Amino acid sequence: MDGRVERYLYGESDELLAVTDGAGQPLRLLVRTPFGVLAEVHGAIGEGEIIFRHDDERGTTRLATNSAGAIVARFDYDPFGHPLPSIPGVQGSGGVVGGALTPCFTGRHWVGAIGLYYFGARWYDPNLARFLTPDSYTGMPDDSRILNPLRLASKQSSVRGQILHEWLKQPRVRNPYAFCNNDPVGRIDPNGHWSFGGVLLMLLGAIWTLPNTLFGILIEITCLVGEVIRWLVWLFSFGNVSWETPGFDAAASGNLDAFALVFSGGWLGSFSNLLGITFGNVFFVYKEWRTSSHIMSMPDPIFPEAYNGAVSIPREQMLYEHELRHTNQYGWLGPFFHLGLPIFGFYEWDVIINGYKDAWTERDARAHAEP
Repeated sequence: MDGRVERYLYGESDELLAVTDGAGQPLRLLVRTPFGVLAEVHGAIGEGEIIFRHDDERGTTRLATNSAGAIVARFDYDPFGHPLPSIPGVQGSGGVVGGALTPCFTGRHWVGAIGLYYFGARWYDPNLARFLTPDSYTGMPDDSRILNPLRLASKQSSVRGQILHEWLKQPRVRNPYAFCNNDPVGRIDPNGHWSFGGVLLMLLGAIWTLPNTLFGILIEITCLVGEVIRWLVWLFSFGNVSWETPGFDAAASGNLDAFALVFSGGWLGSFSNLLGITFGNVFFVYKEWRTSSHIMSMPDPIFPEAYNGAVSIPREQMLYEHELRHTNQYGWLGPFFHLGLPIFGFYEWDVIINGYKDAWTERDARAHAEP
């Protein structure tokens, strides 16, 4: 690259960990967690500039900020991962930060000098929408999963039968050069050998949030049981005491890639000062929230701050969008959202330390639903 030597250090799952020069001095160090890359250190630890990466749910980098919170790079891609050119008039578009920060598509970093992504098992060319070498998982006798030096020859026949059965059910995988079965929008390829779809990701996310979702459903059961109590209270008070009857709805957001069951009314949805509360993929709303003073004070439509004016939502969807952002947060934190930490979960500690209004979880939800 321009006469420079760069060495790439990969982990056991072929994930990029660091980039050094020819002498081994660090150029880029990636700060990783089990949930993905959080930041990059450009230079030596303690001396280099820290760039925070903002990746979507597929591991594709969309935005980068510096330690002051200023946007230093934006990235956009075509469906097959080719980085798109700079956007005129948009600060930081094109992803140039001293030439060091590079696009990252579904967790794989762009090697600009050759215009390829390294997926571990193979190199991928987004211009061709194809891998450069055939997949060694062929479903045939030469499949690398069968011809493994650690596998007994006597076991190869049974393994071959299992692999062939699955391979024959998926005609599109028979193209050994195809990327994501020619469906890069709906599928992800983690290592150059196989891909899985967004439906599976959504199911895994739902399982991760299941403890909180079940808790929300249990609360709704108490609301339904409370209907019997409400009827008795109304009867013995001669119609002077009651609360909202329960209702049901569903919510989904293309902006947030989130969905949830919605319960309105009931004893939990009868408090006008509690417009909404979320538990996993279930949330409860005050039944008359659309006519509350807070909602009515908002413009219509609303341009949420997080989208910099590029996205608008109707005012009547504002609360749903707010609570669906909490559903995203549940997807990241899973059971640790309300549980799993000392005494409380992440949300409770966030509110205790920062206050409800300034809690990160609430500020993030408002940024995606309020102007």
